Amino acid sequence: MKFKVGDIIVFKHEKQCGTILKIVNGKLLVKNSDGFEEIVSSNDIILYDENTDKVTAYGIDFDIKDNQIKKRKTKKNQRFSKVLKIDLHIELIIDYYKELENHEIVNIQLKKCENAIRKAMNTRIEKIIIVHGIGVGTLKKEVHQLLDQYNFRYYTSQDGGSTEVML
Repeated sequence: MKFKVGDIIVFKHEKQCGTILKIVNGKLLVKNSDGFEEIVSSNDIILYDENTDKVTAYGIDFDIKDNQIKKRKTKKNQRFSKVLKIDLHIELIIDYYKELENHEIVNIQLKKCENAIRKAMNTRIEKIIIVHGIGVGTLKKEVHQLLDQYNFRYYTSQDGGSTEVML
């Protein structure tokens, strides 16, 4: 497929989209929806088409069927869910993060994480998913050190953006 600068794309293996900034030797420099630039292969992306990204493109029958399946899954998950998901992205925790230094941001994120861990330990939660993001890895390293203090068994997700903790 031919891509050009300015095309909006969707990543095949991630739940993200982006915009093509530059094309060099078959590799594409893409700015993803998180604002990060990355070099990708044309095999890893799909051109975003506004016309086919609407419910009407698939017809009304599919929409009704999908809604019925979602309703059933939601009820089942609510009854048996013993998983706590913590998103440590700073913009979701506080509003005034732009004035803070990096170490202050990491400390706020770690406090939020530790409070959630304590809450999970006092309830019937069996697993915690800590979303720390991919980034440079500073927050992930600090979260793993915190988990080591509690002697928890944990696993990093395949994309490296989250950690699953078994309680």
